[in-house]
Amino acid sequence: MSRNIADVVLGGSKRRFTGLTLASLLAITSWGLHGTALAADPTTVIASMPGAEKGAQPYGAMVQAPDGYVYGTALTNSPDSGWGLVFRVKTNGSGYKVVHTFDGSTEGGSPRGDLMVGSDGSVYGNASTGQGAAQYGSLWKYVPGGKFKLLHVFNGSDGAYPGGALVQDSKGLLYGFAIGGGEFGRGAIFKMQPSGEKFTVIHSFAGDASGGNPHGLALGTDNLLYGVTSSGGNTGEGVAFKMARDGSGFQVLHSFDSTVESINPQASLVTNPADGYVYGTTNSNGADYGSVYRFNGAGNFQTVLKFDDITNGEFPTSPLVVGPNGHLYGSAPYGGPSRSYGTLIEIDPATSKLVGVVSLTDSAFAVQAGLTKGSDGMLYVPAYAGGANSAGAILKVDPAAFPAPILPKPAVQFYIDQINPPMTTSNTTPGKLMKLAWYSQYADSCAVTGTWDSGQVATEGTKTIRQTELGDYPYVLTCSNAQGSTSSTQVLHVLPKP
Repeated sequence: MSRNIADVVLGGSKRRFTGLTLASLLAITSWGLHGTALAADPTTVIASMPGAEKGAQPYGAMVQAPDGYVYGTALTNSPDSGWGLVFRVKTNGSGYKVVHTFDGSTEGGSPRGDLMVGSDGSVYGNASTGQGAAQYGSLWKYVPGGKFKLLHVFNGSDGAYPGGALVQDSKGLLYGFAIGGGEFGRGAIFKMQPSGEKFTVIHSFAGDASGGNPHGLALGTDNLLYGVTSSGGNTGEGVAFKMARDGSGFQVLHSFDSTVESINPQASLVTNPADGYVYGTTNSNGADYGSVYRFNGAGNFQTVLKFDDITNGEFPTSPLVVGPNGHLYGSAPYGGPSRSYGTLIEIDPATSKLVGVVSLTDSAFAVQAGLTKGSDGMLYVPAYAGGANSAGAILKVDPAAFPAPILPKPAVQFYIDQINPPMTTSNTTPGKLMKLAWYSQYADSCAVTGTWDSGQVATEGTKTIRQTELGDYPYVLTCSNAQGSTSSTQVLHVLPKP
């Protein structure tokens, strides 16, 4: 992903200030984490993926079935090709076993979706693509004890390329989404019985204002279906929606807009029973690093967390999970304090605050999946890369031991704008109306000194200024947090009129 100078200086802030010269950009203060000791790691590698025909590159969220085993999927089952497999492992890392290998042509393959455990104790999942008759993917279940059953093979007109995790209602019916296909070729929502019978498309997307290409689905506390799409809507960048379980009452709740928020939702959704909100993640909007968002049936939409690369990771592709303490846990495959290996994050939904960040290491990294709760109170998650065989690994994570985020010293953008005509410049003439503008990251407070009156100011803001006499007028902004302070000075040069 390309970044301009302002992005690099501010660690990826989505703000871009056209008109800033190279000299003024380099004058903007940046930060570093050099010499900062990372907190203890609450993760344990309990098993390394064997590689080759036994499985590599685990991808989707795992589940723990009633038999006590944790089940997951891997994308490859041979050194050069293969359609993937289903595996199981005990919570202590022993007993790894491949329970099913996909053939690609009749069952589909490339199981990128998340798993779920149904009320019957079976593990349900999807194969996102395939070849031949199964080129559009499939739905399947595995009954612990050794029985794999193919539930449905998509044909395009009833959907194509299923994603995410299936959800189940109190009557046992299963619901899911296909990213493509359907009546208009832009994806579909379906329902079926746990046996695979009575498969029915309950909504097809057209890619218009009502959305297209669904990427998440959840059952709300009101027993309505909630979801998101990656296209369509007012800006063509996706929507959040709700509808009844029979497909009636479809309603757009929010249109994603890259000018004000991160977009590109790629993950399953989770409903938080404590507040009734549905939570999800976005990957990016091309100018930032992704986000955690939430919305409810009333159409209230909020960005809860912005990923910034340095402190909490970047480009999340996986869903969140509600942990034993009611906090939300998720992952980002890249970035974080290690700057390379990705993160696991903890959010308190009551305060919408990031309260914990685990910086992954080269022992197991690039997590592309959501975490899952075990019966022992621990969280389990597959890492796409790392492990003793460089084929990925399975991590056990203690949700009570997430270290607090490691914040750098504040970063500050501080510049001078000419109001009419608008442009960024530090030169003006007597009596010309100008504007100071500033933005900080990681700051708890900011203060001003110099030409303007001393005192506290907001961590982001503007102030109109006017100087009537020739001369140089320094303005100093200092922003602080527990790690220290960062100052930036801008000098307004009042020159004779030409």
